[in-house]
Order: sequence, then C-alpha cells, then structure tokens
Amino acid sequence: MKEAAKWIVLCVHGYGVRSTFWSVFEQQLAPMVQSIISPIIDWLDFATNQAQLTAILESLQTRQPHKLLLVGHSLGGIIAAKIASEHPNLVDGLVVISSPYSLITETENSNGKNNDISPVLRFLFQKGVLPRWIIRRRFFGKAVAKKLRKQFFLQTVREDPIVKNFVMQRPWFHCADFIRALTVPALFLASKADKIVPWMQTQAFAGVCQAKFALLEQAPAIGHDDLAVMPQTAAYIAALIQQSFLIEKPY
Repeated sequence: MKEAAKWIVLCVHGYGVRSTFWSVFEQQLAPMVQSIISPIIDWLDFATNQAQLTAILESLQTRQPHKLLLVGHSLGGIIAAKIASEHPNLVDGLVVISSPYSLITETENSNGKNNDISPVLRFLFQKGVLPRWIIRRRFFGKAVAKKLRKQFFLQTVREDPIVKNFVMQRPWFHCADFIRALTVPALFLASKADKIVPWMQTQAFAGVCQAKFALLEQAPAIGHDDLAVMPQTAAYIAALIQQSFLIEKPY
C-alpha cells in the first residue's frame, strides 16, 4: 500500500468549544495529510454556519490536485454530514464522531424510552445551574485526569441561549434532513463510554446514511471529549481515519 497524495482536512468542532478543540488531534493527523483547517464557528444560525463551511470547501476546490476530507465532532458532525449530503461534489470523504440522531420526542424521552440526557439534567443545563464538576465528569472518560478536565473547560464557550435551547429539543433538529443514503464514503465513530451522546444514536445516524460505523474500543474507555485532551485517543482516531481514507489500496 502507498500513501495517498495530498488530502486537505476540514475539521468542524462542536457545541461549547472552538477550534482549539482539535489541537491535540491535529498533531496526530498532520503527518498523514497535506493540511488541516479548523475554523472558529460561532454557533447561532446553523444554516449560516453551514453556508460558511460550504464556502470554505468551495474555495478549496482551486487547490489541485487534492482530496477533501470533512471531519466533524458532536454538533459539528451533524453539520458536516448535512454538507456532505447536500454538496457531495465538494468532499471526498466524511468522518462523523459522536454525533446524535434520534426521533424520540421529549415526552418519550422523559418516559425512559431513550438513553439520552435526563429531563432533570436538561433543565439544570438550560438554566445554567448545573455544577461544573458534574459537567466535567460526564464529558470525559475515567482515564482523563481532573487537571486536564479543568484545563479543557477553561477554554469552553457559553453558547447563546437560543442555541442551547435548540440543541436540547427532541427529536433532534437534523433527523428529518436525512432520508437517503450519503453518496460520499463516510465513517461514523462512537464510544460505549460516551455519557453525552449514546453510541446507539451515532450508530443509528450511520444507518440512515448507509455509512460505515465503528465503535471506539481502545482501552481505557473513551469519553465524549477525550479526543481533545488525550494524545493516545487522538492518535487512535487518526489511525482509523488513515486506514479508511488516507491509504491508497492497490487494485
């Protein structure tokens, strides 16, 4: 096998963070690709955010020869998948990491029919009174030191209340947009240790897109944001991406 020539990777961060989320991951992926672009996205109007990212991809079309890989985490994975669905001509591959998908309504979720954020935690989160130590614990695996958790949360961003309420609605806002298979190669990744987005939701998202799905089974168990602080987790995910997209297999 030989290395594929010249991939450009566009990384889309999720809710409550900005482009520094990808710093550890970029260090692991950089030797495998031509360049990595991690724009700062100020979440508010998702249609505008999507249009901004699409414009970046369109501007990259002038860089030849190359291939474009779109990578999104959590909320960023949703937007990345929407772009790949609506503009398949702009991307050569898609990676979605720990992004939700569920048609369960608020009432059904409160009745215990979905492994989602509990109504009590959702209420506390929306009101901004959820203790930060509880938030930090849920976003990371047990192997992540408390110091790293605190350092990460010092870089988090308080999103606009409109965005906060929007991402808490059920069913998820994007579910109705995915009614057919993606036409670009796609890999969806999730972890059973994720306490923010149940892995079954990411698997369901992959299913409706008819995309490849893989569980992150590295030991120790991987939490929702471990990618941002754990080099070994970032290296593991970068290796999966390399195997799926960045290596040319001889015919």
